[in-house]
Amino acid sequence: MTEEKYKLLCLACDSVLLGDDARIETIAIPWLHVMREHPIFLRQYEDLFTEKSYRKTLVDYFCLKLKRTIQWVKLIRHLFKLQNKFWIGELKKLHTFDVIFVSHLLNASQLSVEDDFYFNQVPQDLAKRGVKVLIVLINHTSAPIKVLNSGDNSLSIPRVVISKSLPAREEFRIWWQTKRQSNLFRQSAKIESDEFRKRVLKKAIIEATSPATKTSLRIARAISELVRRTQVQTIITTYEGHAWERLVFATARTVNQEIKCIGYQHAALFRLQHSAKRSLGATYDPDLILTAGPVGLSQLKGSKSLTGIKLGILGSRRSLAISQQSFTATCLVLPEGIAKECQILFSLSLQCAKSYPDIHFIWRLHPIIALDDLVRCGLDLGNIPSNIEISSQNFEADIARCKWALYRGSTAIITAAANGVIPIYLTQAGELSIDPLYEMGDSHLSIGYSHQFLDVLEKSAVNPKLIKYCTQFYSPFDVSILADQLTCSA
Repeated sequence: MTEEKYKLLCLACDSVLLGDDARIETIAIPWLHVMREHPIFLRQYEDLFTEKSYRKTLVDYFCLKLKRTIQWVKLIRHLFKLQNKFWIGELKKLHTFDVIFVSHLLNASQLSVEDDFYFNQVPQDLAKRGVKVLIVLINHTSAPIKVLNSGDNSLSIPRVVISKSLPAREEFRIWWQTKRQSNLFRQSAKIESDEFRKRVLKKAIIEATSPATKTSLRIARAISELVRRTQVQTIITTYEGHAWERLVFATARTVNQEIKCIGYQHAALFRLQHSAKRSLGATYDPDLILTAGPVGLSQLKGSKSLTGIKLGILGSRRSLAISQQSFTATCLVLPEGIAKECQILFSLSLQCAKSYPDIHFIWRLHPIIALDDLVRCGLDLGNIPSNIEISSQNFEADIARCKWALYRGSTAIITAAANGVIPIYLTQAGELSIDPLYEMGDSHLSIGYSHQFLDVLEKSAVNPKLIKYCTQFYSPFDVSILADQLTCSA
């Protein structure tokens, strides 16, 4: 997709979200929230710019119907298993909290770990100051309910996991809401004169009833029930531009108009980042956006659409200073938590490893990716050379023993580069750049093919300017800014 088409897409989708007839079911549709220019993310919009044959349209229609039928069967099974609960985990009756952190469960093992994957020790630091804290986790795992219920009850901060299906009455309500929204889009599409916007509306007819839209509404409904039951005064979510984030803010405010809504921008912002950098109005916007460091703060301050929203720095667990580094002839390979991205980076590094046996490669998986995902992508893990290692160590240990890092869209490169690792960006022909170090321009290296790898290594050198820039991305956590906000709202 070209940059011109990308910007047209953003404008068209925003015109729907910001329309006078937009309602909460409209905002709930993830497809309408154009997040950023990642090629994997943009695939879902490709058919807006191409003409499909009648045969292809018919095949897609029947495939969609079959997929939705299977999803309904799975949902019905969930309804019987979950025993009509909004969340998994027990809360005492009349148990009140001062603040709710909405975070993510990427692996069931997190339920037995004190530190949160995104907020790290911030919830505990607030608890030490006398703040009553609850952690609410959005479930990205396929773990059975029995496993999710077996978390460590001795943890200092109570936590619950949002159910993947709600009580039957709530599920019917969500079905009716999305069906109604789909019908409204159908009516709007009939009278729309702009051809491209008409295409967006026609696609939105389908997306309005998608599982992703229903998931947004489930998350928001569960959070609103928690706000009602716990009388919480502040809610803090990760903030990336997702539909569910905006719904959480809106539904929390329907329960408590005075609630403080805070978004935590924990990851790097990309050059064409969109949904996180534009306002949807006071109902759906956070009162405050806290960033991971000075770079994110500066980037959000430069967004005219966020005028009026307060900004500050919370910090990040990614702020690491590695004291001992070997800088051996080792290259760390850092894909995002997307199977296709793993396939792109690992395939190229596999070619390089075979061509240059004196260079050691460390494949580091995102926590959401399993080895089985790599096999499904076509990677033969039983036939990799001895100079490739699938990491079993922590990130700090991997950084300490690497001289270079091969990456694409992973923001983990920022922490690596801040500690002197030399970044090498892998480009792909015909795509918009997804380099999180885009503000550094040509001051860091890139390759497109494996035969360029050795030449780039020979030219590589530590860049003090790049290191200084990357150290400004992630600051150490400073809980005082949250403590001050909680004091103000008390």
